[in-house]
Amino acid sequence: MLKFIKKNDFVIVSIFFAILVFSLLLGTGTITSGWHMVDDHEFLEYQIEMSRTGGNVFTCIQKALAEDIGSRFRPLYYIFRIILTTIFGSNLVVWSIFKAFEVILAFIFLYLCAKLMNCTIFYSVIFSLIVMVGPQSVVWWKLGPQESTGILFFSISFYFLLKWLHSGKKYFSVISYLFILIVSLYKESFLLLIPFMIVYIFYFNCLQNGLSFSTIKNVMRSHFPLLLIYAVTFIAIVLIIVLLVGVSSPGYVGFDTSVTLNQYKNYWLDAIRNYLKYFLYFMIPASLLIITYIKHWKILLREAIMASFIMFPQIILYCKTGLEERYILPWSFGFAYFFVISISNLPMFKGIRKILYSGVLILLLVPHFLVLVKEAEYFTYRGHSVTTVLNEALSKSSPDMNILSAYSPYEESDITVSCWMQLQGRDNVYTWNENERICTDKSGTGYGRIEDVSEMDIILFYNPKDRHYCYDPSIDLSNYTRIDYGTMTMCIKNK
Repeated sequence: MLKFIKKNDFVIVSIFFAILVFSLLLGTGTITSGWHMVDDHEFLEYQIEMSRTGGNVFTCIQKALAEDIGSRFRPLYYIFRIILTTIFGSNLVVWSIFKAFEVILAFIFLYLCAKLMNCTIFYSVIFSLIVMVGPQSVVWWKLGPQESTGILFFSISFYFLLKWLHSGKKYFSVISYLFILIVSLYKESFLLLIPFMIVYIFYFNCLQNGLSFSTIKNVMRSHFPLLLIYAVTFIAIVLIIVLLVGVSSPGYVGFDTSVTLNQYKNYWLDAIRNYLKYFLYFMIPASLLIITYIKHWKILLREAIMASFIMFPQIILYCKTGLEERYILPWSFGFAYFFVISISNLPMFKGIRKILYSGVLILLLVPHFLVLVKEAEYFTYRGHSVTTVLNEALSKSSPDMNILSAYSPYEESDITVSCWMQLQGRDNVYTWNENERICTDKSGTGYGRIEDVSEMDIILFYNPKDRHYCYDPSIDLSNYTRIDYGTMTMCIKNK
């Protein structure tokens, strides 16, 4: 049996990951959960833009890139997303299935990376699970985050880097570079992994030939073209971001002089309390077991330094928010690199210590799987709420009625409602500004006009069951009938 598994491990593990992902997504209902207020509006916006007179995929891409460049630099994200929208449209079930296959492939390539780093089948699977399972698992079902695609492209790049280092076949290094270039232009956080790729080339050769000046010199000489290309790519993209975007333009990344040290502390305490606590709980017994290998401290230090090339840049990047939810990727790759790959390759890693350490690794995954299921079930519940309220508002309205989207301060929610309604033939969709107490038309030919709130026939907003709930809008609803649909509320004017 064991011989059969070892011989066919790739097929068996691939099937395992496919069953795991689809059983969890289908079991929790995320694939058929419907519309969500965050990110899903992009599909609708692209469809509207491409349906305009003179609009097409190229004008849509051009507009998206022009709007994004002031705050971010992720050109390939929009190019890929808009091209896929021309294929999938706004069919969220198809998008969700596509996302599921993306996650499965990420699992598989992470597994292959671990295998090439001398891990057994068991530890290769554990490595993949620790990277992908936990609060970061929201990327399995949320259709906006780029981290699922990012970790897939990075794992492919790293896999082919390892293949090149083991075989010396140059075309592997070309494939590796192409994927790290793609992912660097797809999501900024993965750009910060290029230094790790560079250092890993030296690391691998030093493992083979010993750490010495001559080894480093030989690596520089024999691999100079690839090292130079990696370095130039990294520097060039960083310069583009610094010059065109700035280091603190995106609200959740970089340093900000307006943020106090106390605020930074609170952000990280919240992140630890809500997202990272099980990683920290795991580190207590894991560290106690690792200490028993203290005589191999040089190896441990070396491996910790390698992991820090992955983890530390992510901590700096997200210093204003902490590592929350999807931002845990690719930090979790570095975490799993040290605590799974590095430790399982230690000399004398066997016997009771190996059994205990394996048990601790499994114990980390138990609460993380529970977190995954809880978050997926809430996502489904919220999606059903949003989809139901949209359909109910549509069925109870006519083209001449005014609909108010009062999800302030969440602009993305208002955009989702406006775009969805516009595609359903409802042009009189307004958004509510809680501070100014005004209704502004955000759809159709009347875009930008102001209307009094008393003229609104249907009003939509969050209720306390939704995590995004802040307050009921400051609107007199005495002449409206209120109906709650899960986390969403609809108020219809009495006739």
